[in-house]
Amino acid sequence: MDIDSRSFIDVMKDLSSQTGIELPKDNRNLYDLLENIAQYYEQQLPHSRSAQQYFKQRGLSRDTIAYWRLGYAPEDWQHLEKAFPQDIEGLKLLGLIRTSDNGRDFDLLRDRVIFPIRDAKGRVVGFGGRALNDEIKPKYINSPDSEVFHKNQLLYGLYEGRKQKAQDCLMVEGYMDVIALQQYGIAGAVATLGTASNTEHLNILFKQNNRITIAFDGDVAGQKAARRTLEIALPLLNDGRELKFFVLPNDHDPDSMIRREGIENFNKLLQQAPLLSDFVFAHLTQNHDISSPEGKSQVMSELRQLTDLLPKTGSFRYLLNQSFKEKLGFGRRWTPQVSNDASLSFNIRTKDEDFALAVLIHHPFLYIHFETLRAYLPEDELLAHVLQVLDGIFDDLPDDQELATYYVLGACSRYANAIADIMQRTNIEELTKTPELADKLASEYALSLEEKYLKLKLKAPNSLIETRNLKHKLFELTKKIGLRLIT
Repeated sequence: MDIDSRSFIDVMKDLSSQTGIELPKDNRNLYDLLENIAQYYEQQLPHSRSAQQYFKQRGLSRDTIAYWRLGYAPEDWQHLEKAFPQDIEGLKLLGLIRTSDNGRDFDLLRDRVIFPIRDAKGRVVGFGGRALNDEIKPKYINSPDSEVFHKNQLLYGLYEGRKQKAQDCLMVEGYMDVIALQQYGIAGAVATLGTASNTEHLNILFKQNNRITIAFDGDVAGQKAARRTLEIALPLLNDGRELKFFVLPNDHDPDSMIRREGIENFNKLLQQAPLLSDFVFAHLTQNHDISSPEGKSQVMSELRQLTDLLPKTGSFRYLLNQSFKEKLGFGRRWTPQVSNDASLSFNIRTKDEDFALAVLIHHPFLYIHFETLRAYLPEDELLAHVLQVLDGIFDDLPDDQELATYYVLGACSRYANAIADIMQRTNIEELTKTPELADKLASEYALSLEEKYLKLKLKAPNSLIETRNLKHKLFELTKKIGLRLIT
Protein backbone atom coordinates (compact mmCIF):
# COMPACT_ATOMS: atom_id res chain seq x y z
CA MET A 1 0.00 0.00 0.00
CA ASP A 2 1.34 3.44 -0.96
CA ILE A 3 0.51 6.64 0.94
CA ASP A 4 1.53 9.88 -0.83
CA SER A 5 3.91 7.83 -2.99
CA ARG A 6 5.54 6.33 0.12
CA SER A 7 5.34 2.71 1.25
CA PHE A 8 3.44 1.74 4.38
CA ILE A 9 6.71 0.76 6.11
CA ASP A 10 8.27 4.20 5.37
CA VAL A 11 5.20 5.93 6.82
CA MET A 12 5.34 3.79 9.97
CA LYS A 13 9.05 4.57 10.39
CA ASP A 14 8.32 8.32 10.14
CA LEU A 15 5.55 8.04 12.73
CA SER A 16 7.85 6.04 14.98
CA SER A 17 10.56 8.71 14.88
CA GLN A 18 7.99 11.47 15.53
CA THR A 19 6.24 9.77 18.46
CA GLY A 20 9.19 7.97 20.03
CA ILE A 21 7.31 4.63 19.87
CA GLU A 22 9.60 1.81 18.77
CA LEU A 23 8.44 -0.48 15.99
CA PRO A 24 8.58 -4.24 16.57
CA LYS A 25 11.93 -5.55 15.34
CA ASP A 26 12.14 -8.23 12.70
CA ASN A 27 14.98 -10.46 13.87
CA ARG A 28 14.55 -13.13 11.24
CA ASN A 29 17.88 -12.23 9.64
CA LEU A 30 19.66 -12.67 13.00
CA TYR A 31 18.04 -16.08 13.56
CA ASP A 32 19.06 -17.14 10.05
CA LEU A 33 22.60 -15.93 10.68
CA LEU A 34 22.81 -17.79 14.00
CA GLU A 35 21.59 -20.99 12.32
CA ASN A 36 24.24 -20.61 9.63
CA ILE A 37 26.95 -20.03 12.26
CA ALA A 38 25.81 -23.15 14.16
CA GLN A 39 26.12 -25.19 10.97
CA TYR A 40 29.54 -23.66 10.31
CA TYR A 41 30.81 -24.65 13.78
CA GLU A 42 29.41 -28.18 13.33
CA GLN A 43 31.27 -28.47 10.02
CA GLN A 44 34.55 -27.41 11.69
CA LEU A 45 34.47 -30.19 14.28
CA PRO A 46 35.83 -32.97 11.99
CA HIS A 47 38.83 -30.71 11.21
CA SER A 48 39.94 -30.44 14.86
CA ARG A 49 41.47 -33.54 16.45
CA SER A 50 41.74 -31.82 19.83
CA ALA A 51 38.02 -30.93 19.86
CA GLN A 52 37.05 -34.46 18.85
CA GLN A 53 39.37 -35.84 21.51
CA TYR A 54 37.75 -33.63 24.16
CA PHE A 55 34.27 -34.98 23.40
CA LYS A 56 35.64 -38.52 23.27
CA GLN A 57 37.26 -38.13 26.71
CA ARG A 58 33.92 -36.91 28.05
CA GLY A 59 32.34 -40.10 26.75
CA LEU A 60 30.01 -38.53 24.18
CA SER A 61 28.79 -40.68 21.32
CA ARG A 62 28.47 -39.50 17.71
CA ASP A 63 24.68 -39.52 18.06
CA THR A 64 24.88 -37.31 21.15
CA ILE A 65 27.25 -34.86 19.44
CA ALA A 66 24.86 -34.67 16.48
CA TYR A 67 21.75 -34.34 18.68
CA TRP A 68 23.16 -31.38 20.60
CA ARG A 69 24.75 -29.95 17.43
CA LEU A 70 28.14 -29.59 19.10
CA GLY A 71 30.91 -27.95 17.11
CA TYR A 72 34.27 -26.24 17.12
CA ALA A 73 35.38 -22.59 16.71
CA PRO A 74 38.75 -22.38 14.87
CA GLU A 75 41.65 -20.55 16.48
CA ASP A 76 41.86 -18.02 13.63
CA TRP A 77 41.09 -14.56 15.09
CA GLN A 78 38.90 -13.62 12.08
CA HIS A 79 37.32 -16.93 11.04
CA LEU A 80 33.74 -15.59 11.21
CA GLU A 81 34.55 -12.55 9.04
CA LYS A 82 36.03 -14.91 6.43
CA ALA A 83 33.06 -17.30 6.59
CA PHE A 84 30.36 -14.57 6.62
CA PRO A 85 31.82 -11.48 4.92
CA GLN A 86 28.34 -10.13 4.08
CA ASP A 87 27.12 -10.33 7.72
CA ILE A 88 29.71 -8.36 9.69
CA GLU A 89 27.07 -6.02 11.18
CA GLY A 90 24.93 -8.95 12.25
CA LEU A 91 27.93 -10.69 13.84
CA LYS A 92 28.68 -7.51 15.79
CA LEU A 93 25.04 -7.17 16.89
CA LEU A 94 25.27 -10.72 18.25
CA GLY A 95 28.51 -9.90 20.06
CA LEU A 96 30.40 -12.65 18.24
CA ILE A 97 32.80 -10.07 16.77
CA ARG A 98 34.49 -7.66 19.16
CA THR A 99 36.61 -4.58 18.48
CA SER A 100 39.92 -4.11 20.31
CA ASP A 101 41.15 -0.80 21.78
CA ASN A 102 43.26 -0.23 18.67
CA GLY A 103 40.19 -0.65 16.45
CA ARG A 104 40.87 -4.17 15.17
CA ASP A 105 37.99 -6.68 14.97
CA PHE A 106 38.41 -10.16 16.44
CA ASP A 107 36.16 -13.19 17.05
CA LEU A 108 34.87 -13.80 20.58
CA LEU A 109 35.05 -17.62 20.44
CA ARG A 110 38.35 -19.12 19.29
CA ASP A 111 39.82 -22.61 19.64
CA ARG A 112 36.85 -23.75 21.74
CA VAL A 113 34.30 -26.54 21.55
CA ILE A 114 30.91 -24.99 20.85
CA PHE A 115 27.52 -25.59 22.47
CA PRO A 116 24.67 -23.99 20.48
CA ILE A 117 22.00 -22.54 22.77
CA ARG A 118 18.37 -22.82 21.64
CA ASP A 119 15.28 -20.95 22.75
CA ALA A 120 11.84 -22.39 23.54
CA LYS A 121 11.08 -22.67 19.82
CA GLY A 122 14.30 -24.55 19.06
CA ARG A 123 15.98 -21.62 17.31
CA VAL A 124 19.71 -21.10 17.87
CA VAL A 125 20.04 -17.81 19.77
CA GLY A 126 23.59 -17.95 21.11
CA PHE A 127 26.64 -20.07 21.82
CA GLY A 128 28.69 -21.34 24.72
CA GLY A 129 32.37 -22.00 24.14
CA ARG A 130 34.64 -24.15 26.31
CA ALA A 131 38.42 -23.78 26.15
CA LEU A 132 40.28 -26.94 25.13
CA ASN A 133 43.21 -25.97 27.33
CA ASP A 134 42.32 -25.79 31.06
CA GLU A 135 45.03 -23.17 31.54
CA ILE A 136 43.03 -20.68 29.45
CA LYS A 137 40.74 -18.43 31.48
CA PRO A 138 37.86 -18.05 31.46
CA LYS A 139 37.21 -21.73 30.79
CA TYR A 140 33.71 -20.97 29.48
CA ILE A 141 32.59 -17.98 27.40
CA ASN A 142 28.99 -17.37 26.38
CA SER A 143 27.57 -15.07 23.74
CA PRO A 144 26.66 -11.72 25.30
CA ASP A 145 23.01 -10.68 25.53
CA SER A 146 21.60 -9.47 22.23
CA GLU A 147 18.26 -8.68 20.62
CA VAL A 148 17.50 -12.42 20.47
CA PHE A 149 19.55 -13.77 23.40
CA HIS A 150 18.78 -13.07 27.06
CA LYS A 151 20.69 -15.29 29.49
CA ASN A 152 18.37 -14.71 32.43
CA GLN A 153 15.38 -15.94 30.45
CA LEU A 154 16.88 -19.10 28.99
CA LEU A 155 17.96 -22.50 30.25
CA TYR A 156 20.26 -24.84 28.35
CA GLY A 157 18.49 -28.11 27.57
CA LEU A 158 14.94 -26.86 28.21
CA TYR A 159 13.90 -27.11 24.56
CA GLU A 160 15.43 -30.57 24.22
CA GLY A 161 13.75 -31.78 27.44
CA ARG A 162 10.35 -30.58 26.26
CA LYS A 163 10.93 -32.24 22.90
CA GLN A 164 11.57 -35.54 24.72
CA LYS A 165 8.49 -34.98 26.93
CA ALA A 166 10.58 -35.10 30.11
CA GLN A 167 8.53 -35.86 33.23
CA ASP A 168 10.92 -34.28 35.74
CA CYS A 169 13.06 -31.15 35.93
CA LEU A 170 16.63 -31.36 37.23
CA MET A 171 18.71 -28.18 37.36
CA VAL A 172 22.44 -28.85 37.12
CA GLU A 173 25.52 -26.65 36.84
CA GLY A 174 26.91 -27.06 33.34
CA TYR A 175 26.24 -27.91 29.72
CA MET A 176 28.15 -31.19 29.88
CA ASP A 177 26.04 -32.36 32.82
CA VAL A 178 22.87 -31.80 30.78
CA ILE A 179 24.31 -33.61 27.76
CA ALA A 180 25.73 -36.57 29.72
CA LEU A 181 22.45 -37.11 31.58
CA GLN A 182 20.48 -37.06 28.32
CA GLN A 183 22.90 -39.58 26.80
CA TYR A 184 22.27 -41.92 29.75
CA GLY A 185 18.51 -41.60 29.30
CA ILE A 186 17.70 -38.89 31.85
CA ALA A 187 15.79 -36.19 29.99
CA GLY A 188 14.74 -32.93 31.64
CA ALA A 189 18.11 -31.73 32.93
CA VAL A 190 18.75 -28.02 32.40
CA ALA A 191 21.55 -25.56 33.20
CA THR A 192 21.82 -21.80 33.49
CA LEU A 193 23.93 -19.99 30.92
CA GLY A 194 26.96 -19.08 32.99
CA THR A 195 24.89 -17.15 35.53
CA ALA A 196 23.59 -18.04 38.98
CA SER A 197 20.02 -19.35 39.05
CA ASN A 198 17.46 -16.61 39.55
CA THR A 199 13.72 -16.09 40.00
CA GLU A 200 13.13 -16.04 36.25
CA HIS A 201 14.86 -19.40 35.76
CA LEU A 202 12.83 -21.06 38.50
CA ASN A 203 9.58 -19.57 37.23
CA ILE A 204 10.34 -20.97 33.77
CA LEU A 205 10.78 -24.44 35.27
CA PHE A 206 7.71 -24.22 37.51
CA LYS A 207 5.64 -23.44 34.41
CA GLN A 208 6.87 -26.76 32.97
CA ASN A 209 6.52 -28.84 36.12
CA ASN A 210 5.39 -28.39 39.73
CA ARG A 211 8.30 -30.57 40.86
CA ILE A 212 11.89 -29.31 40.52
CA THR A 213 15.09 -30.94 41.76
CA ILE A 214 18.26 -28.84 42.00
CA ALA A 215 21.69 -30.48 42.06
CA PHE A 216 24.50 -28.94 44.12
CA ASP A 217 28.06 -29.87 44.97
CA GLY A 218 28.52 -31.02 48.54
CA ASP A 219 31.44 -28.63 49.22
CA VAL A 220 31.25 -25.23 50.96
CA ALA A 221 30.66 -23.36 47.68
CA GLY A 222 27.84 -25.77 46.87
CA GLN A 223 26.26 -25.20 50.28
CA LYS A 224 26.36 -21.44 49.75
CA ALA A 225 24.82 -21.80 46.29
CA ALA A 226 22.09 -24.04 47.73
CA ARG A 227 21.28 -21.48 50.44
CA ARG A 228 21.12 -18.67 47.88
CA THR A 229 18.84 -20.69 45.60
CA LEU A 230 16.68 -21.62 48.58
CA GLU A 231 16.11 -17.96 49.43
CA ILE A 232 15.23 -17.21 45.79
CA ALA A 233 12.89 -20.20 45.53
CA LEU A 234 10.90 -19.81 48.78
CA PRO A 235 8.75 -16.85 47.62
CA LEU A 236 7.76 -18.90 44.54
CA LEU A 237 6.53 -21.96 46.46
CA ASN A 238 2.81 -21.57 46.09
CA ASP A 239 0.79 -24.53 47.31
CA GLY A 240 1.29 -27.54 45.06
CA ARG A 241 4.88 -26.71 44.08
CA GLU A 242 7.63 -29.01 45.26
CA LEU A 243 11.38 -28.41 45.46
CA LYS A 244 14.03 -31.06 46.15
CA PHE A 245 17.79 -30.76 46.66
CA PHE A 246 20.19 -33.31 45.20
CA VAL A 247 23.48 -32.82 47.06
CA LEU A 248 26.36 -34.45 45.21
CA PRO A 249 29.48 -35.94 46.86
CA ASN A 250 32.55 -33.72 46.95
CA ASP A 251 34.52 -33.57 43.69
CA HIS A 252 31.63 -35.01 41.69
CA ASP A 253 29.24 -33.53 39.16
CA PRO A 254 26.27 -35.44 37.66
CA ASP A 255 28.44 -36.45 34.70
CA SER A 256 31.21 -38.04 36.81
CA MET A 257 28.76 -39.46 39.34
CA ILE A 258 26.67 -41.28 36.76
CA ARG A 259 29.86 -42.87 35.42
CA ARG A 260 30.85 -44.02 38.91
CA GLU A 261 27.45 -45.18 40.16
CA GLY A 262 25.83 -46.32 36.93
CA ILE A 263 22.43 -45.25 35.69
CA GLU A 264 20.41 -47.45 38.08
CA ASN A 265 22.11 -46.25 41.26
CA PHE A 266 22.14 -42.66 40.04
CA ASN A 267 18.39 -42.79 39.46
CA LYS A 268 17.86 -44.28 42.90
CA LEU A 269 19.93 -41.51 44.53
CA LEU A 270 18.05 -38.91 42.50
CA GLN A 271 14.68 -40.26 43.66
CA GLN A 272 15.93 -40.18 47.26
CA ALA A 273 16.91 -36.51 47.03
CA PRO A 274 15.58 -34.80 50.17
CA LEU A 275 12.44 -32.72 50.06
CA LEU A 276 12.85 -29.03 50.81
CA SER A 277 11.63 -29.51 54.41
CA ASP A 278 14.26 -32.21 55.11
CA PHE A 279 17.00 -30.25 53.36
CA VAL A 280 16.22 -27.08 55.33
CA PHE A 281 16.23 -29.04 58.61
CA ALA A 282 19.64 -30.61 57.80
CA HIS A 283 20.99 -27.26 56.62
CA LEU A 284 19.91 -25.31 59.71
CA THR A 285 20.82 -27.94 62.31
CA GLN A 286 24.33 -28.77 61.07
CA ASN A 287 25.84 -25.80 62.94
CA HIS A 288 23.80 -26.01 66.15
CA ASP A 289 23.59 -28.39 69.08
CA ILE A 290 19.91 -29.36 68.88
CA SER A 291 20.15 -31.39 72.09
CA SER A 292 20.22 -28.07 73.99
CA PRO A 293 17.37 -25.55 74.39
CA GLU A 294 19.65 -22.80 73.09
CA GLY A 295 20.45 -24.76 69.92
CA LYS A 296 16.77 -25.49 69.28
CA SER A 297 15.91 -21.84 69.80
CA GLN A 298 18.59 -20.74 67.29
CA VAL A 299 17.30 -23.21 64.71
CA MET A 300 13.70 -21.99 65.10
CA SER A 301 14.90 -18.38 64.84
CA GLU A 302 16.72 -19.09 61.56
CA LEU A 303 13.72 -21.03 60.30
CA ARG A 304 11.44 -18.02 60.89
CA GLN A 305 13.75 -15.91 58.70
CA LEU A 306 13.26 -18.43 55.89
CA THR A 307 9.51 -19.02 56.35
CA ASP A 308 8.98 -15.25 56.20
CA LEU A 309 10.05 -15.55 52.55
CA LEU A 310 7.27 -18.04 51.75
CA PRO A 311 4.02 -16.82 50.15
CA LYS A 312 1.74 -15.34 52.83
CA THR A 313 -1.36 -16.98 51.37
CA GLY A 314 -0.02 -20.54 51.29
CA SER A 315 -0.10 -23.22 53.97
CA PHE A 316 3.51 -24.38 53.63
CA ARG A 317 4.99 -21.94 56.18
CA TYR A 318 2.73 -23.33 58.93
CA LEU A 319 3.43 -26.93 57.92
CA LEU A 320 7.19 -26.30 57.91
CA ASN A 321 7.12 -24.73 61.38
CA GLN A 322 5.11 -27.66 62.74
CA SER A 323 7.45 -30.18 61.14
CA PHE A 324 10.50 -28.52 62.77
CA LYS A 325 8.84 -28.42 66.20
CA GLU A 326 8.08 -32.12 66.01
CA LYS A 327 11.62 -33.00 64.89
CA LEU A 328 13.11 -30.86 67.67
CA GLY A 329 10.81 -32.43 70.26
CA PHE A 330 8.63 -29.43 71.13
CA GLY A 331 5.15 -29.94 72.59
CA ARG A 332 2.91 -32.99 72.63
CA ARG A 333 1.01 -34.40 69.72
CA TRP A 334 -2.79 -34.54 70.17
CA THR A 335 -3.95 -38.15 70.59
CA PRO A 336 -7.60 -38.85 69.87
CA GLN A 337 -9.54 -40.59 72.63
CA VAL A 338 -12.61 -42.54 71.54
CA SER A 339 -15.42 -42.68 74.08
CA ASN A 340 -16.97 -46.09 74.69
CA ASP A 341 -20.33 -44.33 74.76
CA ALA A 342 -19.89 -43.08 71.22
CA SER A 343 -22.58 -44.14 68.79
CA LEU A 344 -21.56 -47.25 66.90
CA SER A 345 -21.35 -47.31 63.14
CA PHE A 346 -21.39 -50.47 61.09
CA ASN A 347 -19.96 -48.65 58.09
CA ILE A 348 -16.28 -49.37 58.76
CA ARG A 349 -15.06 -48.18 55.33
CA THR A 350 -13.11 -44.95 55.69
CA LYS A 351 -14.38 -42.46 53.11
CA ASP A 352 -12.41 -39.77 51.32
CA GLU A 353 -14.47 -37.27 53.30
CA ASP A 354 -13.08 -38.78 56.51
CA PHE A 355 -9.48 -38.50 55.32
CA ALA A 356 -10.10 -34.89 54.27
CA LEU A 357 -11.55 -34.14 57.70
CA ALA A 358 -8.57 -35.79 59.43
CA VAL A 359 -6.15 -33.69 57.37
CA LEU A 360 -8.05 -30.53 58.35
CA ILE A 361 -8.04 -31.35 62.07
CA HIS A 362 -4.35 -32.18 62.05
CA HIS A 363 -3.41 -29.27 59.75
CA PRO A 364 -6.14 -26.59 60.03
CA PHE A 365 -4.24 -24.15 57.80
CA LEU A 366 -4.87 -26.49 54.85
CA TYR A 367 -8.47 -25.25 54.88
CA ILE A 368 -7.51 -23.01 51.95
CA HIS A 369 -7.57 -26.11 49.72
CA PHE A 370 -11.15 -26.94 50.71
CA GLU A 371 -12.85 -23.52 50.60
CA THR A 372 -14.58 -24.06 47.24
CA LEU A 373 -15.72 -27.56 48.25
CA ARG A 374 -18.17 -26.07 50.78
CA ALA A 375 -20.53 -25.00 47.97
CA TYR A 376 -21.09 -28.59 46.83
CA LEU A 377 -21.21 -30.69 50.03
CA PRO A 378 -24.57 -31.92 51.36
CA GLU A 379 -25.57 -30.09 54.56
CA ASP A 380 -25.74 -33.32 56.61
CA GLU A 381 -22.15 -34.32 55.79
CA LEU A 382 -19.83 -34.04 58.83
CA LEU A 383 -17.09 -32.54 56.64
CA ALA A 384 -19.51 -29.78 55.65
CA HIS A 385 -20.10 -28.89 59.31
CA VAL A 386 -16.37 -28.81 60.08
CA LEU A 387 -15.65 -26.67 56.99
CA GLN A 388 -18.35 -24.23 58.05
CA VAL A 389 -16.78 -23.95 61.49
CA LEU A 390 -13.31 -23.47 59.98
CA ASP A 391 -14.62 -20.77 57.67
CA GLY A 392 -15.79 -18.81 60.71
CA ILE A 393 -12.61 -19.17 62.78
CA PHE A 394 -9.86 -19.41 60.14
CA ASP A 395 -8.63 -15.83 60.52
CA ASP A 396 -8.38 -16.30 64.31
CA LEU A 397 -6.36 -19.54 64.27
CA PRO A 398 -3.19 -19.40 66.41
CA ASP A 399 0.03 -19.52 64.39
CA ASP A 400 1.19 -22.54 66.38
CA GLN A 401 0.03 -25.72 64.61
CA GLU A 402 -0.77 -27.68 67.77
CA LEU A 403 -2.69 -24.79 69.35
CA ALA A 404 -4.59 -24.39 66.08
CA THR A 405 -5.67 -28.05 66.24
CA TYR A 406 -6.96 -27.62 69.81
CA TYR A 407 -8.72 -24.42 68.76
CA VAL A 408 -10.55 -26.25 65.96
CA LEU A 409 -11.41 -29.18 68.24
CA GLY A 410 -12.90 -26.78 70.76
CA ALA A 411 -14.98 -25.09 68.07
CA CYS A 412 -16.15 -28.52 66.81
CA SER A 413 -16.84 -29.97 70.28
CA ARG A 414 -20.36 -31.10 69.35
CA TYR A 415 -18.80 -33.51 66.84
CA ALA A 416 -16.00 -34.66 69.18
CA ASN A 417 -16.83 -38.39 69.23
CA ALA A 418 -17.19 -38.68 65.46
CA ILE A 419 -13.96 -36.71 64.88
CA ALA A 420 -12.01 -38.80 67.40
CA ASP A 421 -13.20 -42.01 65.73
CA ILE A 422 -12.10 -40.74 62.29
CA MET A 423 -8.72 -39.57 63.56
CA GLN A 424 -8.04 -43.00 65.02
CA ARG A 425 -9.10 -44.86 61.87
CA THR A 426 -7.23 -42.73 59.35
CA ASN A 427 -3.78 -42.71 60.99
CA ILE A 428 -3.30 -39.30 59.41
CA GLU A 429 0.02 -38.55 61.16
CA GLU A 430 1.71 -41.31 59.18
CA LEU A 431 0.24 -40.05 55.91
CA THR A 432 1.37 -36.45 56.49
CA LYS A 433 4.87 -36.95 57.87
CA THR A 434 6.35 -34.11 55.80
CA PRO A 435 4.90 -30.69 54.92
CA GLU A 436 5.05 -31.60 51.23
CA LEU A 437 3.05 -34.80 51.78
CA ALA A 438 0.43 -32.98 53.87
CA ASP A 439 -0.05 -30.25 51.28
CA LYS A 440 -0.22 -32.72 48.39
CA LEU A 441 -2.71 -34.97 50.21
CA ALA A 442 -4.98 -32.03 51.06
CA SER A 443 -4.95 -30.81 47.47
CA GLU A 444 -5.71 -34.26 46.07
CA TYR A 445 -8.63 -34.89 48.44
CA ALA A 446 -10.04 -31.41 47.82
CA LEU A 447 -9.98 -31.85 44.03
CA SER A 448 -11.30 -35.41 44.16
CA LEU A 449 -14.23 -34.51 46.44
CA GLU A 450 -15.05 -31.39 44.45
CA GLU A 451 -15.25 -33.52 41.29
CA LYS A 452 -17.42 -36.11 43.05
CA TYR A 453 -19.99 -33.61 44.37
CA LEU A 454 -20.03 -31.54 41.18
CA LYS A 455 -21.06 -34.69 39.29
CA LEU A 456 -23.76 -35.42 41.88
CA LYS A 457 -25.12 -31.89 41.56
CA LEU A 458 -25.22 -32.26 37.79
CA LYS A 459 -27.65 -35.18 38.18
CA ALA A 460 -30.31 -32.89 39.69
CA PRO A 461 -29.72 -29.28 38.59
CA ASN A 462 -32.19 -26.54 39.47
CA SER A 463 -32.08 -24.85 36.07
CA LEU A 464 -30.45 -24.85 32.64
CA ILE A 465 -28.21 -21.98 33.73
CA GLU A 466 -27.01 -24.01 36.72
CA THR A 467 -26.37 -27.00 34.44
CA ARG A 468 -24.24 -24.85 32.15
CA ASN A 469 -22.29 -23.37 35.09
CA LEU A 470 -21.72 -26.76 36.70
CA LYS A 471 -20.52 -28.28 33.42
CA HIS A 472 -18.07 -25.42 32.93
CA LYS A 473 -16.74 -25.81 36.49
CA LEU A 474 -16.42 -29.56 36.03
CA PHE A 475 -14.54 -29.04 32.76
CA GLU A 476 -12.08 -26.61 34.40
CA LEU A 477 -11.66 -28.93 37.39
CA THR A 478 -11.01 -31.95 35.16
CA LYS A 479 -8.30 -29.96 33.34
CA LYS A 480 -6.72 -29.05 36.69
CA ILE A 481 -6.75 -32.69 37.85
CA GLY A 482 -5.29 -33.76 34.51
CA LEU A 483 -2.42 -31.28 34.82
CA ARG A 484 -1.60 -32.56 38.32
CA LEU A 485 -1.50 -36.13 37.04
CA ILE A 486 0.91 -35.14 34.28
CA THR A 487 3.26 -33.32 36.68
